[in-house]
Amino acid sequence: MDQKTVILDKIPFEIDIPRLFERLRIEEDDDMAEDVVALVKEASGLGRPKGIYSTAYIDEKDDCGITAGGIRFVSRVMRVNLDKVHRFFPFVVTAGVELDQWARSYGSGLERYWADCIQEAILRCASEYVRSHIVANNSLDAGG
Repeated sequence: MDQKTVILDKIPFEIDIPRLFERLRIEEDDDMAEDVVALVKEASGLGRPKGIYSTAYIDEKDDCGITAGGIRFVSRVMRVNLDKVHRFFPFVVTAGVELDQWARSYGSGLERYWADCIQEAILRCASEYVRSHIVANNSLDAGG
């Protein structure tokens, strides 16, 4: 059983400003739009998203879950989703401690909310990057 762990520590990202404005319910011509764009620029300079994934091989399946790499996962949904495969790729992503510290520096209020949403957008980019990396490097069909 070959256990492969991959660390991705230089994940590129680009924040989709129109999508962020939609999430924040801000119009492009709104007075607050400029403030949000300034925060995005700050975050873009600080962001260091990272990810890690591993190849996990399924040892056992039953009605209640699976066992992979000696670890028991009790989840009928997981069992059903992994019904036709023998391996899967658990992964974790982070927007980075740098962005967490940056967002916390805003305390509370509207700017903190914006910072959290920016952090979430970067995390979404990192997650998509890791998924794409898994597909491209493990002979997987991008559609599934």
